[in-house]
Amino acid sequence: MEDEGKLTSGITLAHDVNGKNKSAYEMRLKFLRDQLSNLRSERRAGLEEGLKKGREEERRKIVRNMAAKGMKITDIADIVGLTEEVQKLLEE
Repeated sequence: MEDEGKLTSGITLAHDVNGKNKSAYEMRLKFLRDQLSNLRSERRAGLEEGLKKGREEERRKIVRNMAAKGMKITDIADIVGLTEEVQKLLEE
């Protein structure tokens, strides 16, 4: 019930603004919406980057484990699909 009162007062405030105040209100509202959109985009980009790094680290771990089990580099590269990267990973 308390939230309904806040919502109602917010709607009333929006309807009460006029002329110059309405323009300022709408500009501020647009600014806040843009900020929210930017934050969501940055968060999504950060999550994607984190997932990419996680996959790369997992790939490194798998390559090292395969090499530790005695698999040939060529076999590892065929499985993983990256010959040059496999060699670099094993050199690290």
